[in-house]
Amino acid sequence: MRRVVRSLVVRGDSSRIKNGTGSDVNDRPLVVCSRALPDTSARERLERIADVHLSATVELFGAWKQADGVVIIRPETLGAAAIAAASNLQVVATVSSGTDHVDTAALHARGIEVVAGTGVAPRPVAEWVVWGILDSRRRFSASSKSFEAGTLDWAQRLPEITGRELGSSTIGIVGFGSVGREVFELIRAFGPRVLVHDPFCTTLASGFELEEDLDRLCDRSDIVTLHVPAADDTQGLIGVRQLELIGPRGLLVNSARGAVVDQCALLEALGSGALGGAILDCFEPEPPAHAEISALAATGRVTVTPHLAGVSQESLAALCHQAVDGIERVLVNQQISDNAQLADFPDRRA
Repeated sequence: MRRVVRSLVVRGDSSRIKNGTGSDVNDRPLVVCSRALPDTSARERLERIADVHLSATVELFGAWKQADGVVIIRPETLGAAAIAAASNLQVVATVSSGTDHVDTAALHARGIEVVAGTGVAPRPVAEWVVWGILDSRRRFSASSKSFEAGTLDWAQRLPEITGRELGSSTIGIVGFGSVGREVFELIRAFGPRVLVHDPFCTTLASGFELEEDLDRLCDRSDIVTLHVPAADDTQGLIGVRQLELIGPRGLLVNSARGAVVDQCALLEALGSGALGGAILDCFEPEPPAHAEISALAATGRVTVTPHLAGVSQESLAALCHQAVDGIERVLVNQQISDNAQLADFPDRRA
């Protein structure tokens, strides 16, 4: 259920909302934000160039029909009904690298520009992936928990909790866009064999092998890490067959989108031991129900984080400023890009 919060005028003269005439009393654009920008300097920049109003439920907010721009921040979504009601809307900016929480088809049909932070978050996502793989393969967290709990048999600790080096592993990267490439650049230092599956990949470089067949990649890999966008052709990309191929000693890493993996099949595979383990940063739907997380945790085979792989202090600031850049370019400088971002990764890769 969408949250409803009281609308708030942050800065600027709100009389053009109150008078109900639709006539502006100043030349400043009106921007609705689903919540305050988390970066202070970006928030102050936006308030200098626009009248900013906060509302997590844009469809119910009186200013929405007159909004010139909107900044949408997860978990809020922007649907076709809200877009149709906003007759003045010229630009929508997301504080994220993806736009699956925004109806981009409805926006593009109206010629409304979409600004997303594509290319901002590859490094923090890649760091999260490498951390997760290292932690799982070397069993750092597992050994730490048993040590802290007093259940570790010190004399038997080496055979019981000794993990494997990445250099002896085969890692399959599904999706070789900006994030997939960054993962490869970081992971290659450990010396694993790397397989890449991406129908759009034309990169020829040393250090990895292109695998055209997804099932073969899953079968050949000890670890499969996903870096594809949410789209019709990627929904349920990893299902029962792929999880079986990754196998009881394999690891699935998902920092892409929850819908890319069949969630029911994943839980069943983890519970039965058909899949060795999973490291998950995204779910379907989001936020996930506590019962879903509890069920995953009960398998004893998962590490979960709350969709923060791409969020560092640096990347969050960059995403906020990129959103403000887009608002300023369109509403203040009146510059519309020739190829207004067709968002959710125009090259179809994450």
